[in-house]
Order: sequence, then C-alpha cells, then structure tokens
Amino acid sequence: MHVSLRLITLLLIVAGCAAPLSSHEQESYTGSLAELRNKPKVWLVVRRGALVDASGADASIISEVYREGSHRTTFPRTFNLIARRLNKYMKEHGSISGARSLTDADFILFFNVLEIRRPLGTPYAYGELFVILNQKPSPRILWKTRSSGKFADDAVGDFISELKAVRGEK
Repeated sequence: MHVSLRLITLLLIVAGCAAPLSSHEQESYTGSLAELRNKPKVWLVVRRGALVDASGADASIISEVYREGSHRTTFPRTFNLIARRLNKYMKEHGSISGARSLTDADFILFFNVLEIRRPLGTPYAYGELFVILNQKPSPRILWKTRSSGKFADDAVGDFISELKAVRGEK
C-alpha cells in the first residue's frame, strides 16, 4: 500500500511537471506554400544557426538568414546536395529558378544545420529546413520541416513534394 501510494504520488508529480511545448513548437506559421505559386526565384542558405531565442524563434531564424555573410556557406557538401535536388526539380518543372542575390529572391530556403553525423566516416548534415517569404518590410516563415533533425536530403524532398502538391505538378 505504501509503495503504491508513493508510485501514484510520483506519477502525479511527473504529469504535473510535464513541460509545455516550446514557443517554437507552438508557433503556427502564417501562410502556406500556396503563396509561392507565382514566386519563381529562390535563394538557398545553409548554415549552423547561432543561439535561438525561445521567446521569438521566428525572429531569430529570420535574422540568421539576413545576417552578414549568409551568402557564404560553411557546409558546401550539404549546400550542393540540396542544390542538386532543387536543380533536378527546376529541370523537370521549370516553375522555380535560382535568384542572383538575396534581395532578388522571392523566397528563401534556409537549412539550419543542427548536427553532423559521420557514419562510416562520411559526414551527413541533420537539421531543419525553413521556407521564408522574402517580402519587405517583414519577411515571414511559411513552412518548416515537421521534425527537427532531418537529414538534408529528406528535408528538401519533403519540401519539393509539398510544393509539387500545391502547384499541381506530378
């Protein structure tokens, strides 16, 4: 009896202390990929984000993209992997093209590298992919991978699949 009372008390404490969703998980992104229908120019950014402010995760992600030097990548293998997938999509459908500069882009793909795993000595980047509508004066996040820590190839595959669905492409 005494042991079961302790167990029930412990379960109640654990259930009461369950952490609420972080503000980043609670945020609902305004808009959808449907807003990209008539926006063909894309800019790709791949980098390891700095600290993310939990109270304003969207703002910290967007400021990371516009941070000075975001046009240079420190992860060329990951950048090229994502660019290859996008180029294949561009050749098949012709509905998007690469922008010449960040200011010229209609939307931005930002892959935030969370970790590098090295199975069998080959580095693979895992992270989150964000689609940011590049509108002035206030850019906003339209889409994010469903789970954080996705392999870069899987994340861009999810984006392309949803973009095809929105644009009615096969």
